[in-house]
Amino acid sequence: MLKNNQSRSRATVLKVTPRKVLYTIVALILIIVLIVGGIYIKNIISFENTSADMKNYLENKYNERFLVNNIRKEGSGLGVTGQTIADGRPVNNQSVIFRISDTDGKKGDNYVGALWQFRNKGRLSQMIEDTFDNGKLKNVNIHLGISGDIENLHSSLKNEDLREALKKHPGSIGITVNIEPAQGAMPKDRQDSLKKVARHLYDFGFRNVTIVYDFIANDTGHGSTRCILSLENSKSGDFAENLEYRCTRR
Repeated sequence: MLKNNQSRSRATVLKVTPRKVLYTIVALILIIVLIVGGIYIKNIISFENTSADMKNYLENKYNERFLVNNIRKEGSGLGVTGQTIADGRPVNNQSVIFRISDTDGKKGDNYVGALWQFRNKGRLSQMIEDTFDNGKLKNVNIHLGISGDIENLHSSLKNEDLREALKKHPGSIGITVNIEPAQGAMPKDRQDSLKKVARHLYDFGFRNVTIVYDFIANDTGHGSTRCILSLENSKSGDFAENLEYRCTRR
């Protein structure tokens, strides 16, 4: 009789245990889904609020309508808040794309720099390409940045001509040019060509210039090199003294 009772008890345990395990697994899955779903919904609401907040900031600053998307976090980590970054576009000209940042509630943007870049990219790119007269360039990217004493004057500068702005604020508008030559079209004297580009940009009015030149050496056919020529806060008359040139293998 005792053996029969023990046998029934084991059978009961064998039947009940898998069911309990199944219920536990289902419960855990539901909890995980609820947590992940809650975080996802929270992020969507947070991004929507951020988008609306950034739109209000831009529209109050520039008195026009904007689109804000591609919101993301940069530089955040353990104990570090980082920055909230987004892409902005004016509704009336969506070809102009610029960056908006929010660091602990302090917002910034590069709308005016992006406007100047959009309006002047053609002639600046042509100026650069004409300097490399022994071969075509595969790619030329231009970025204009604003800093210093005109950070708070963005809204009043959006309709101003770039050259006029450079005369008024020579040290606060910088240009970064990324150049990639077409295969086999690398100039014999890279440094001299880059100096000519820097000189043209200097004569245009820029006093903060960075030129990044990426290429693959013709003799090896592999391994890239990056050369950077920079001109920082150059004043009239001391162009050559403020140039810095360096190359590194990548």
